[in-house]
Amino acid sequence: MSEALSVLYDALNEQHWGGRLPALREPPDGVVLGRVAWQTLNAPEDSDRTAGLFLPPDRACPRPRIFVLQGLSARDERLVLLHELVHFWTWLVTGGQEKASAHGPVFMAELERIGRLEPRTREEVRRRRNRENVWDLLDAALK
Repeated sequence: MSEALSVLYDALNEQHWGGRLPALREPPDGVVLGRVAWQTLNAPEDSDRTAGLFLPPDRACPRPRIFVLQGLSARDERLVLLHELVHFWTWLVTGGQEKASAHGPVFMAELERIGRLEPRTREEVRRRRNRENVWDLLDAALK
């Protein structure tokens, strides 16, 4: 786990959720957090590209996992991690009822709440309402 990424996780957790997301800990407890290569997040046949991924615990790994694309700028890494933390929060508060990868009503409500504090997240909410791809957001942010 990257120390910088774990510091960012803790800071965003404290800022937006008052530290209520599970803490990062060494195995076997806590959240798995890491940077991964593009090929790990995106199969060659995928038409959608992604820069982050939240996976809830399952039989393969009993810990929640959050992955962020390696090589992003600090600003974009923060945006991607925040997006994945909203997925994590949504999964926690719905007891897994809202699919972890979904951008459903609970996810959007949380994203809007955070958007009041985070200008770049407000832009993501606006674009999502216009059904633009997440990768388009990142492409625009990188320009």
